[in-house]
Amino acid sequence: MPHRIYPLLKSFLRKFDAVDFISFGFAIVFSVVMIRNTYYNGWDFTIYHAAAKAFWDGQSPYKLTESGVWPFKYPPWTLPFFLPFGLVPLSTAKIFWGLLQVASLASILYWLRQSGISRRVLIFTSLCFWFLFAYHSLSGQLVLTITAICLLGGIFRERKTEDRALIVTSIALSSKVFFLYALLYRVREVFVPKVLLKLFLIILFLSLPALYQDGNELFSLWLKSMSTTDQILNDTVSRGWRNQSLSAAILRGFGITREDIFLDLALFFALGAGLGLIWQKACTHLSLTEEQKWSGWLALSVVLHPLAWFHSFVLVFPLACFALESSLDSKKTIPLVMSGVGIASICFFTIQSLGYLGHLLLKFSIKSIGTLFCLGALAISAWYKEKGSF
Repeated sequence: MPHRIYPLLKSFLRKFDAVDFISFGFAIVFSVVMIRNTYYNGWDFTIYHAAAKAFWDGQSPYKLTESGVWPFKYPPWTLPFFLPFGLVPLSTAKIFWGLLQVASLASILYWLRQSGISRRVLIFTSLCFWFLFAYHSLSGQLVLTITAICLLGGIFRERKTEDRALIVTSIALSSKVFFLYALLYRVREVFVPKVLLKLFLIILFLSLPALYQDGNELFSLWLKSMSTTDQILNDTVSRGWRNQSLSAAILRGFGITREDIFLDLALFFALGAGLGLIWQKACTHLSLTEEQKWSGWLALSVVLHPLAWFHSFVLVFPLACFALESSLDSKKTIPLVMSGVGIASICFFTIQSLGYLGHLLLKFSIKSIGTLFCLGALAISAWYKEKGSF
């Protein structure tokens, strides 16, 4: 038996080079670090676990503040996703959550590779974004999983299953309500009576556990939970440099407090309309692939979100890969510089790396600005491909 296995193993290993083995080694180390980060920290996941445990204990997930826990603000139809984790102790649940984050990241990398991203770009961009991935695991957030679902949903690939993909993607994005902005990419397909009816019925079905627990009070409790979160996030936090949304930078500049929440919504719609029209025009007139267009819409949903924390920018990772890949393919200086500046702005311009300058750049929401640089690099690269040099 060994003399048969050895040739097969040797043949299998020949398919891989040194870079593959080094990458695999890094992947193992990074996976362990992500799981460890979640296990020893995972601040936000403790809220998800508390909400799930409250449900299994016969209590409302939306009354956590009565027990001194940060409020669970996610929509009722997302609760079933967290419920399995409430069946095990928090320490065990954190391990499972860490594994889910690793699996989500692996799925994203696989999708990008299948979408034409070269190995060199994928490795380089992954290393650049590593600090954001690590921070995401420290906070125990779910944006990586949202990203994986949105990419693997294949809403532009399989027409036969398009309705199903749109519904799954819509539910995933709705967990962070303002992320639904990305669905403008397929707004005509979403606002079809058949799709809307299916979406409504599935949302109603997924909301049954929360309805069973809270009954007629569910909607008011959910709204109260969201408003309580908003009260806890005072001006120091929501208007502070940790909030990297484009609207936050503008409102910080004018010294407008969080009490004027109407302005947050007004800026979301105003900036969303302007940037959306520009990106839609680029999608229409430039030779961008469907995957590139979708990555741009996902990235814009982060930039426009009124509360765009550091971990939110893992949703920009696919765009950064496409921007760098297209810039290298164009062999032009302008898009290459723009993509490089964009990735550096998202990943490296921090207080730890630049001190006071980093703090100043963060006040201007440098991560959102970097995202717009990546969008510009992708669009200009496509323009070069069609029209030639300026």
